[in-house]
Amino acid sequence: MVKICCYGTCKSDTRHPDPRHKVIFFPFPKTKSNREKCLRWIKACGRPHSDLNVYKINKDKYVCSKHFKEPSSIYPDPIPADGSAIFKARRPPLKRILNLENSGQSSDERNQKELSSVPDKKPAEVKHGMLQSGLELLSAASTIRDLERENAGLKKDLAAKVLGCMRGRKP
Repeated sequence: MVKICCYGTCKSDTRHPDPRHKVIFFPFPKTKSNREKCLRWIKACGRPHSDLNVYKINKDKYVCSKHFKEPSSIYPDPIPADGSAIFKARRPPLKRILNLENSGQSSDERNQKELSSVPDKKPAEVKHGMLQSGLELLSAASTIRDLERENAGLKKDLAAKVLGCMRGRKP
């Protein structure tokens, strides 16, 4: 089967190899197993939606090596056809462990201790959404602890009232 590059207006194929460049053809990521990467490649190719979309991706769709900065795990996607910025692969998100033990410290002290365990970064490198969601999580955990304490106290008061009513009543 002939391999044809489906990137933009590229005419590279295996029938007429370019003697100046040794071109390697990379198959498109499969839509079922790696849909997100496939969508990034479709967008980078810059073709109209009617020409190249998820439903038209099959085993015969390729992008040639002319359209990669350096095909590697650092730059896994082709260079965007519209000339926009090239993005490096994102590193996987950090796993954060939230300690919800009641250690007798105030919630502010626990929040400060947990935030201090995060590696030091420059403020520009910390994403606002990540920091906000972490603070919201700590705040929610503190609220849950307070509500659980209040619930336990109310149960204790209710049990005392029920016992008082039962003792006051004659069998």
